[in-house]
Amino acid sequence: MFASIDAKNLERIDKAITLLSQGISKYPEYTDLYVYRARLEEQNKEIEAALEDYERALKSRKDNA
Repeated sequence: MFASIDAKNLERIDKAITLLSQGISKYPEYTDLYVYRARLEEQNKEIEAALEDYERALKSRKDNA
């Protein structure tokens, strides 16, 4: 039972990451999308991808400050 719950959660996380990636493609200046995607990537054990997204968000915020 827990395996099926975990599989469903992973599917939802993957779907959410895909949707956030689409949003980033359309609105790359919206840094919150990078942060949201990074949080999901962390949950998905995609640590390198999460770090890259956090760095992009920080860089973009510094550039716009």
